Amino acid sequence: RVNNPLAANTTITNWAEISYAEDGEGNANPVDVDSNPNDDLSDDTFISDNNIDGNANEGGDEDDHDLAEVYVEPFDLALYKQLAPGQSQNVEPGDLVTFRIYVVNQGAIAADNIQVIDYIPTYLSLADGNWAPSGANAVRTLTAGNELPADGLAPDESVWVDITLQLASPIPANTQIENFAEIVSSTDDSGNTQTDVDSNDDNN
Repeated sequence: RVNNPLAANTTITNWAEISYAEDGEGNANPVDVDSNPNDDLSDDTFISDNNIDGNANEGGDEDDHDLAEVYVEPFDLALYKQLAPGQSQNVEPGDLVTFRIYVVNQGAIAADNIQVIDYIPTYLSLADGNWAPSGANAVRTLTAGNELPADGLAPDESVWVDITLQLASPIPANTQIENFAEIVSSTDDSGNTQTDVDSNDDNN
């Protein structure tokens, strides 16, 4: 079983070796003609993979041991935010303002249970029942079969959700408001927590 979490883009090498044998008469550890069977990997010379014709006594590959490798695929979600289609950048006190948040799977592992936080700034308040208040902010979890496809968010796929906030009234004129969002946490499509390869998911 692969450890979880584990850094992506990691190659794991797993070795095996003959450590003990008997001959047909039950004698332990008869001399191997071209290898040194034991449980010490450090004394084995590795020349080529899957080679069973090597002769360690002649400087070749000990043919009683070999390796196989697995590659840990990257888990990588990204987020970007825009004004929703039709939403003007110029607003008036008391207006409803809708933002669109996109989550993109840039990795090689399907994602699920993607929790997104919207950091609601001064002069705005939550006006969207699809989001849950979280202190002064709002959170929403995107799950398979709901906001996400039934099998989760596949590699190279994206999903978007809107959030509607209401502008305070009164508010100083010529005020520019920035509204940030972030991925708080996520899992793979089996529910296992994953570590993003190039981001630190949190609510800070």
